[in-house]
Amino acid sequence: MKCARCGAALDEGVMVCSQCGAVVGMKYARGPSAVKPAPAPKPATSRPAAPIAAAAPRTGTTKGLIERTKAILLSPRAEWSVIAAEPVRAPDVWLAYVVPLALIGPAALAVAQVVIGTSFPMVGIVKAAAVAGIAAALLTFAFSLVQVAVLAWAVHAMAKKFEAVPDRLAALQVVAYSLTPVWLAGVLYLVPPLAFLWLFAAAYALLLCLFGLRTLMRCSPQQALAYAGATLGIAFALWVITGTIVTALMGFGPVMFD
Repeated sequence: MKCARCGAALDEGVMVCSQCGAVVGMKYARGPSAVKPAPAPKPATSRPAAPIAAAAPRTGTTKGLIERTKAILLSPRAEWSVIAAEPVRAPDVWLAYVVPLALIGPAALAVAQVVIGTSFPMVGIVKAAAVAGIAAALLTFAFSLVQVAVLAWAVHAMAKKFEAVPDRLAALQVVAYSLTPVWLAGVLYLVPPLAFLWLFAAAYALLLCLFGLRTLMRCSPQQALAYAGATLGIAFALWVITGTIVTALMGFGPVMFD
């Protein structure tokens, strides 16, 4: 006698199959088939998976001071495109570029007044005290940073007027990199007879600004020249105002040329 459910042999007189628990004598739809008990779960022996590390933020790479200075002066069109693709932050522009280049002019001015001196008719060469030279350099440097901040704000504020896209970081970059030739021309404080070269530095700064506004601020070509001219005009006004303040306070300053 066999179980109608699992097919196991049954002893005579049993009422229930000892293998599957089926009642003897009853019919089951599944028919005779061997029902295997579910296997017991295996104890976990593997170590838990390590947590997935968070993806590192994209930082990219930026050019160094010397490399960027050479590139913006020698190949400005291509360099503005490189600048536009860099994932840079405003503090990077200030600390890595603006601060070191903005120090050139004030340092040269201090050396010119303290070490070389200024020639006055009927008096001769007059040299400033070291303390006065350092104070004038620090004051000029501080005003240079103020000029950059105000000029960057102006470029951002004027964007819509000149059919450009407002962007504070891009405005800072346009100002910082466009002023490169002017900042490098700060060494002319050491050679007053060559002061006329400031005009060439300013003209090249205007050209750099023109390219920068079109690339970074997405300015329309029709408005780019007027936009750059307004920017240069504000920059010149700021330079005259701050230079006059330094000269009035210290007796010499950026607006003095011999």
